[in-house]
Amino acid sequence: MIDINNTNRGYLLGRLYAVYAHAEKHYRQCGHRFYMVENSIEVAYRNPRIGFPRLHAYYVGFRMPKQEYENLLMEIYSKLTDIPTQLTSEEGGAFMVAVYHQQLDLDERSVAS
Repeated sequence: MIDINNTNRGYLLGRLYAVYAHAEKHYRQCGHRFYMVENSIEVAYRNPRIGFPRLHAYYVGFRMPKQEYENLLMEIYSKLTDIPTQLTSEEGGAFMVAVYHQQLDLDERSVAS
């Protein structure tokens, strides 16, 4: 379902958010109490230029193996030319769709492994 060829900024940012959220979920399953990413969707959506550096800083603080996430983050970030201050309405819709698509993809990968 995920469209890895979609280069819409909103879609790419939605995918990034989902990867950070999934990493946080994994971190919590390892016994850590951490809910910053989950609570940051609004700022990531409304002001990506502020939200995504914060999300990445939270992610860097997770003390767990991250290789699975690192490769995916690098792939998505390499397609972004910039992180906007605001998303257009079209990009906002693509953001929400991408969060759903990426979450499904990551959940399927987790079940398969």
